[in-house]
Amino acid sequence: IDGKTFITFNSPIPDVSITMYDCLGRKVYENEVIDIEVGDQIELKLDGKIKNGVYIIQINSNKGSAVKRIISL
Repeated sequence: IDGKTFITFNSPIPDVSITMYDCLGRKVYENEVIDIEVGDQIELKLDGKIKNGVYIIQINSNKGSAVKRIISL
């Protein structure tokens, strides 16, 4: 992924961690954010660190977790 990749949040969430894995399960990105407010955007600073392929983004907090798949071309 080259350029900018953002995650936008639609509800307040305390103590968020964002982790990204490649298709082999290797961690390629990790970021911990203290508090998220409604409308906050978190930029994933990947800067050409990953190649084309399928990646999984896992977002964890004390409110639960979410997993999303993204494709880099």
